[in-house]
Amino acid sequence: VNLKEEDYKYLLLNPIPIEMCPTSNIYTRSINNYASHPFKIIRKRFKNKYQSEYPMLFCTDDYGVFQTDLITEWQNMCNAHYLTKYDVKNITMNAIHTIFASDTIKVKLRENMEKEWKI
Repeated sequence: VNLKEEDYKYLLLNPIPIEMCPTSNIYTRSINNYASHPFKIIRKRFKNKYQSEYPMLFCTDDYGVFQTDLITEWQNMCNAHYLTKYDVKNITMNAIHTIFASDTIKVKLRENMEKEWKI
């Protein structure tokens, strides 16, 4: 989470899918709060360079330790970073290409998710 300038440069050149667990980062004192998560920096730099979303998602770590669920992680990050429904759709749809599944499954998943998004 504590990235140096060279780390950002590397990520821009080599977009490695990132699973972000912000509550875990707060508990481990890697960040102070949801708003200070580097998500916004990575997203902005990648969007400026490639006009698309960086392959990343909000996830959650061990519920027993961090006492949060996936809905709460998304809600906290959406509130802290002023994400819209459109942003959430783009982030989640963009992440499909990074999952471990066949192209057929990915196409079907995209189709099913597009049907469910009412934006």
